[in-house]
Amino acid sequence: MRLERIKRWQWMVLSIVIGAALAYARQTNVDSLLARLGEGVADQRWFEEELLRKVPLADGSTLPAFGRLTVYPMTVRERGQSKPVHVVAGMYLSEGRHRPDPPMPTTGPAPVGKLRPYFYIAPVPFQPLADVQRGQQPTPGATVINYLDGLKAQGVTYAYAWWADARYAAAAWTGGAFLLVGVVWPTCVNLLAFGTFRRPREEKGVSLWRVKASTPKVQPAAPRVTTPALDVPDRTVTPMDKPPVPTERPPATPPPTLVLEPVAAGPAADDPHKEFGAGRDDFYPTELKAPHPVETHGAKQ
Repeated sequence: MRLERIKRWQWMVLSIVIGAALAYARQTNVDSLLARLGEGVADQRWFEEELLRKVPLADGSTLPAFGRLTVYPMTVRERGQSKPVHVVAGMYLSEGRHRPDPPMPTTGPAPVGKLRPYFYIAPVPFQPLADVQRGQQPTPGATVINYLDGLKAQGVTYAYAWWADARYAAAAWTGGAFLLVGVVWPTCVNLLAFGTFRRPREEKGVSLWRVKASTPKVQPAAPRVTTPALDVPDRTVTPMDKPPVPTERPPATPPPTLVLEPVAAGPAADDPHKEFGAGRDDFYPTELKAPHPVETHGAKQ
């Protein structure tokens, strides 16, 4: 099938199918994603404290202990049921001396460790520990995103991984496939095949949509007229009851008369006598002719 014969609406339908297939194939795998995000922490208290704690650096500036945050919307299975969660991943700056008990006296900035990837899985709904201690009920639909938004004034920032959300990912893959396969690709095909952005209009054929099949009308058969039977006495008809019908025959033609005349004998042919003979090599006899006289000088033989 040639590409220029495919219509634009057919390309659009094909692009939607391709986009949906890509969105399904590119769904985020929870286990593989968590394996790339580093070390998991299940302590909510540690999560809330390290978001606000600042680590002093050698130049006098500070750095969040748990920063460069990215929030991933995901669904995990727990006890055979699917639960929506938010995975807060970031880089944790571990110090050489972190919250010792009892605290050690220090002179100057604390030694700085290494940045390591950490993540925390926040349930939905999410309730901060301060609200739990005050005895407040969790707000329906509250997530860790609402909690992080309330900490923006204290320098906490994050990025939302919309590509990990199944709803946004499906819309992005379908929309991208529709734009490329359903709009850009058929336009390029029309430019190469016809030299225009749109394919030339095709002649419309005869539509058979409203054509109805007609069946020939069958004329009703004429009713048969029956005459009532007459009460005729039953009797046997014999040949003597009917008079013979004379038939006229054409007159006979007399046969032709043959005239016999004597046949005169023809004149006898004056046929000279001929002699025939067969040589040794002849297939049939041939006429023998008299030899010609041989002339000699001065004498005849």
